Amino acid sequence: MSYAIVKGIKIDTDKGQVWLKAASNNVSPRHYEWFESTSLSAILKEQGLIELEKEILEQYWNGNFQASNNIYDKAVKFYGQSIPYTWSNTGAESEVGKERYGDLILYSYTQLKAELYKKYVEYKARPKGNFFVKYNGHYVKSLTKKYIKYAASLQNAKRFNSREDAVLFSSRIHNAEVVTM
Repeated sequence: MSYAIVKGIKIDTDKGQVWLKAASNNVSPRHYEWFESTSLSAILKEQGLIELEKEILEQYWNGNFQASNNIYDKAVKFYGQSIPYTWSNTGAESEVGKERYGDLILYSYTQLKAELYKKYVEYKARPKGNFFVKYNGHYVKSLTKKYIKYAASLQNAKRFNSREDAVLFSSRIHNAEVVTM
């Protein structure tokens, strides 16, 4: 199944346009270019910015947009994992939100988008500060597939603006801790 590798999203609310810098995953070599997304632009014009953001979050949630490092992708990675859900496309709204499958709540499509948007707003409002990742008593400077590079001093360590970003980074290192300064 193909998906878009999105490098950037620009939203021009004055003109009602949404621009994506993307390439398809099944075309090689990858050539990233800016293009106007007509479907997302139509949502912006007809339904507004909030519905557009819900749609972008839903695209990341479903896996149609991938490999970004923007606020939408980070919100879905961090908070999206905490939504216990399954969703129904049958349109039977009477059982939606009430029926449970073990620990999962059955959401409708619109309820799932609303829940993703609520988590996105929480992510945007997260407290800012200086956070660092510490492993075996040393501050982490960078991380590769095979190695952890340590910083000689705190000034050279990788600094994160929010605890959530530091937790996402530290989740790749077993027994790492997030500290604040």
